[in-house]
Amino acid sequence: MWYENKLLNKAFLQTTDWFVAWRHVGDSAYNLVDNPCGYWLADSLLYEDTDGAWLFAEAFDVNKGYGKLAVLPFDGNTFSNFELVLDTGSHLSYPFVFKHDSTRFMIPESSASQEIALYAAVDFPFGWRKIATLLEGPYVDTTVYEDGSGHIFGYSYQIDSREFIRFSLDMVSFALTVEQRVHDTDGLLRPGGRVFYENGQWLFPSQNNRYFYGQSLLLRNLSSDCILHELLPENVKSADGRAFRRLHTYSRTASFEAVDLSDYRFSPAKPVKRILQMANR
Repeated sequence: MWYENKLLNKAFLQTTDWFVAWRHVGDSAYNLVDNPCGYWLADSLLYEDTDGAWLFAEAFDVNKGYGKLAVLPFDGNTFSNFELVLDTGSHLSYPFVFKHDSTRFMIPESSASQEIALYAAVDFPFGWRKIATLLEGPYVDTTVYEDGSGHIFGYSYQIDSREFIRFSLDMVSFALTVEQRVHDTDGLLRPGGRVFYENGQWLFPSQNNRYFYGQSLLLRNLSSDCILHELLPENVKSADGRAFRRLHTYSRTASFEAVDLSDYRFSPAKPVKRILQMANR
């Protein structure tokens, strides 16, 4: 296949804007969310509890060139009323929201600041306050889950060394302890969404970036790490019939599912643009 040539991908493959899409669990088609003016949306991560459901996402500011975090509450019919909730002046993405005891927390991807940061909600879902740096370094897509006894575990990905890490998280002292490090030789271990329960087992999505970013998602058994299913972007049906060839995040709650989707195009001018950018630095 053409995409097995990584040099070709890097030289000529251009990613189009990303979109987020959602559906009710059990529906066949996903509903695309219109990108707000000046932004495109990605890293669609659902959060749901007894008070409602919210779709958190990266909102990439096209003019400023970095990601902010946004939320779209479910209004009974759709996820709408886009609102920015966090802007640190440097790139943010993958807003992973979870609840521990009675407090909602968020761990966004903040590798541009060289840290895994923990935020607590002060006015959920719109107001957040940083309360701890859990781990220093360029880590991305941090994902946590509870094991049923109140203990919190999780995954993250060191983007420079391509290391997948497993960790435990003490929510009293806000201390993260790395339990395991695995070198991701094949580009298959980067976290890609919330852990969820299906057919008697816990699954977690990981990204298949073997040949290009957003190639597909792999659904893995939480206990054995076996790959049980591959979610291909071409098999994600959108309600308006649009087709996509990239996805890298899948999120499921009791009521909803969400993905992010994009496409690619070949750009013969891409190498020229890159040379000109380097020359102007």
